[in-house]
Amino acid sequence: MTSTEVIADHRAAGRTFTAAAGMTCFVREAGDGETVLCMHGVPASSFLYGKVLDELAARDLRGVAFDLPGLGLADRPETFDYTWTGLGQYCVSAVDALGLEHFHLVVHDRGGPVGFELAAAMPDRVKSLTLLNTDGPTSTRSRGRGRRSRLRDAGSARSTCVRSPSRPSGSSCACGGSPIAPRSPTARRAAGVATIDRLAGKHFLQEDQAPAIADLVAAITPD
Repeated sequence: MTSTEVIADHRAAGRTFTAAAGMTCFVREAGDGETVLCMHGVPASSFLYGKVLDELAARDLRGVAFDLPGLGLADRPETFDYTWTGLGQYCVSAVDALGLEHFHLVVHDRGGPVGFELAAAMPDRVKSLTLLNTDGPTSTRSRGRGRRSRLRDAGSARSTCVRSPSRPSGSSCACGGSPIAPRSPTARRAAGVATIDRLAGKHFLQEDQAPAIADLVAAITPD
């Protein structure tokens, strides 16, 4: 299959919608049940979650992944605020446009800071938080005690962190480069999560471990 055919299949698997400031965005969805919003990183797109969405659907969950502005099939306005905060505010608009009242949040790579902005803006609507190879919300890289507190209120009781062993343990769980074992209580506190799981695979775990990711998310979704 050529790259053109791959993109065409990807486009056909989703739909467009309008979010902040009339911007056109692209979203892929699969399944029914509790909503799991999957946030991609940079540079990536909703394409990365294709396998994960199908696995979530197979577990009676509704998987949703949309493109961030400037990436994938989304609009790329030159005047857009492409900071983490600007992207987070866009996600708030996108979530409202898609009618996602309550959802579980999965973030990967640079989608972590963007997702944390989203969770901080609507903590009552985020039911759980799953981190895939990204910094934790209580990391020293997060901005402000108030923001970190809201994130803990949103997801600390029901959250998990997933790291691939190909990445150095010191970079996992937002430990700031210190050699902290990923499964240690210190690492869990640094990441702001309840559990840390390591899966065999590369940075893009969505390609290597889609069933395992869906299993981990499904394990924390029941009320």
